[in-house]
Amino acid sequence: MTRRMPVPRAGHHRISAPASYAGLKDLFDGFHAFADQHELPDAIRHDVYLAIEELVSNVIRHGRRPGARPRVTIALRLASDALHVTVADDAEAFDPLDVQPPDVTTSVLERDVGGLGIHLVRALMHDVRYRRQAGRNHVRLTRKLG
Repeated sequence: MTRRMPVPRAGHHRISAPASYAGLKDLFDGFHAFADQHELPDAIRHDVYLAIEELVSNVIRHGRRPGARPRVTIALRLASDALHVTVADDAEAFDPLDVQPPDVTTSVLERDVGGLGIHLVRALMHDVRYRRQAGRNHVRLTRKLG
């Protein structure tokens, strides 16, 4: 059975799914519907897709609590000059911006594990912010359109 994704509203769209790889596919389907409707350029689609994949994959891998699977919500808002994406989850509090940036000047074999994903997110986005509100982690991404 094929599920129909809701049609995005003009300029705004919200998608919610369980923190699972099946849920990640639903989130991507919603993002692609929004991007298609607003004819977002391929470069922006690519950058935002990678950022969402990294953040949601971290929730899937590290955000589980005993007896509960977190939910992830992605809110998309298109402004005249930027795409704003908020990735929110109800996993344990975790500020990815507190993670020390990796030393990318050292060999992969000598480098500590971790930190490359958020480093990539920061490199792809023009602004990345974190807040904890109402028991949820919120990572807000801004990708300028120009």
